[in-house]
Order: sequence, then C-alpha cells, then structure tokens
Amino acid sequence: MIKRKLGKTGLSVTNLGFGVMRLPEKRENESDVVDWEESIRLLRKGVELGINFFDTHPMYCRNQSENVLGEALKGIDRTVQIQTKCPLWKDLEEGESWRDYLERSLSRLQRDYIDIYIAHALKWETFQEKGKDFLRMVQKAMDEGLVGHTGFSSHDKPENVMKLIEIGEFECMTIQYNLVDRQYERCIEYAAEKGLGVIIMGPVAGGILEKLPKGKGHLKPESVRTVPEMALRFVLQNPGVSCAISGMSNISQLEENIKTATGNLHLPEKELESILSGFENLKELADLYCTGCEYCLPCPQKINIPGIFRAVNLLKVYDAGEQAEFLYEIFTRPDREGNKRDPSVCIECGECEEKCPQNIPIMSQLKKARKLF
Repeated sequence: MIKRKLGKTGLSVTNLGFGVMRLPEKRENESDVVDWEESIRLLRKGVELGINFFDTHPMYCRNQSENVLGEALKGIDRTVQIQTKCPLWKDLEEGESWRDYLERSLSRLQRDYIDIYIAHALKWETFQEKGKDFLRMVQKAMDEGLVGHTGFSSHDKPENVMKLIEIGEFECMTIQYNLVDRQYERCIEYAAEKGLGVIIMGPVAGGILEKLPKGKGHLKPESVRTVPEMALRFVLQNPGVSCAISGMSNISQLEENIKTATGNLHLPEKELESILSGFENLKELADLYCTGCEYCLPCPQKINIPGIFRAVNLLKVYDAGEQAEFLYEIFTRPDREGNKRDPSVCIECGECEEKCPQNIPIMSQLKKARKLF
C-alpha cells in the first residue's frame, strides 16, 4: 500500500482508508442486522492487505461500528491508526460530558488509545458554542496519553470550513470530495498549506457512482476500467489529499479499491477535462445529492427518506426506471399495521432538514418524489 504523511501529525497513513460505516448485514428475526462474523473477516482482510487507517463512529452501522472494529483489531498494535468521532452537534444529557463520549469509544474499541479523535459534522456555529470545551477535553486526554491527535469533519459551507481551518488547533480535516461534489477543493488546498492532514470521505459519492455505468457510463474514458476506479483516482491524484476513506461491504470491493489505490493514479489532462465536463452536465444529481448517511432518520412518520431519494436519483440521473420503481415500491411499502410510509404522510415537521449534513430541502424533495412515482 502507498503511504502518505498525515499533515504535521507525524503519522503515515495508507492512501486508501477503511470507512467502517457500511459493514455487511444479514437477515435475522425479520430484521437486518450487522453480520459480525463477516464484518470481522472483512476488516481483518483489510489489515492483511495493508490498510492501516480505519474511520469509525459510535453511531455507524446500527450503533455497532466501534464494537465490531474493536473486536476485529483486538491484539493489533498501534501500526493501525483509528479515527473516531465525537458528536458535538448533540446536546449533552444532565450530568454528561464530552469526556464520557471519549471513554465510551475507548471501551467499545477495546483500546487504551485513540489515534485521532475528531469533532463530527462540525459547523462554525457549533464550534462557537461548544468548540473550546471540546478542545480542552481533547488536550487533557492527549496529555494523559488517551488520544494522539484531533481534528474535525464538516459539511458546513466552504467559507465556514475555512474558518475552522484558520483556528489553528486542529491537526486533521475530514471532508467530502468527489467527482459529483467539488465544493471543498479550495478548503483542501488551504488545509494542506496549513499542515493539516486531509482525509476524504465519500470518494465515490456514497456509492452513487458505482451505478453510473447503468446510465451515464460514457463519462468514463476507455483507459479506465470502472467508474469507481475513475472516482478514486480523481480524489487520490489531488496533492492535498492524505487519505481517502471508502465504506466497503465485501472483499471484492476491498480488493478492487486496493488495486486502484496501489496502481497508476494519474488521469491524463485531456481525459480529466472530459470527465469534469461530463459531470458538470449532471446538474440534476447536485439538486438531490443524498449520500445515504441516514442522519435524517428516524422520521416521526417512518418515511425512509434516504431510500426514496436513492430511487429518485436512479430514475433522474441514471435513467434506471425499472430499478427505481422497484426500490421506491420497497421503501414506501406500508408497515405491518398498514400505516403508510410514502411522502404523502409527511407532516413537514422539519426535523429531517435540521439534521441533514447536505442541507437538502427534504420536505420539498419528498413532494417532487411523490409526483415522479
């Protein structure tokens, strides 16, 4: 695996990181649950193939991501780097502190040390309210040898991300960047200039680009094997990027991504210009750029918002009408009591929009989805 310096942290991380947010699942008692055995096998395979950077969160994978990762990496020394997150956007319960979140993560990960502990989905507004408390807590944990480095992830406006970089107390930044969403390019360049390690999330747009060949596959040059390869090469050829984290659900995806990350990353200038021009023409995708992160859930009306938006994108962007209709029917099927779960039952409470890191106007998009199908 190719390793790169993670800013000024002193760490060297593989250019491909493992995002522990889309672990394999299985059906059990009529519910989808994390397949622990297969997940552990997959994560250990990642280590075996050379990946040394794993990104997790207390709430990923039905609140089991840290637990599974901890079990998978049990006994593996500090040559493997772990990044996990503090949900600073939450409100603390009475008597609770941010230190409690850190200690719970350490326990779930079965480790006495976390390499990188970051403020998750940090907005400039949130930092002004809670950021100094978080940084004080992390500094104390670093002094005690519990944490190595700190940083932030963000979906805020680019100008606000620039402000977070300028604070000067964060060592790493985890930001979204891919062929569909390039709004943070200047932030990546600036962070690298300031010595921050730059970690990219969503290099293949939350899996959206994997479906591109079904509709707009002509955007891929003949010299590139697959669209996910094209997407990953685009991200990794950026000189400001230290590592791109990909959520992988099976060994085939893992091996394919490693093959890309260890191969020729350079995209010739003419090919790159053609690719970027093609994606500029996919404006309808940017109008509803949902990564399926599920932060908008649970909906009080039990509407599967990410599922519905996935069906919308399949129809509008990839011309995959049959698949879109099939998915929409599944995601809007009434529950066992016969209660509707389609966009018609939306009460416009606004809870989903408050939690959406992409700032999608969810309520109006649900109305459009209802008309489409």
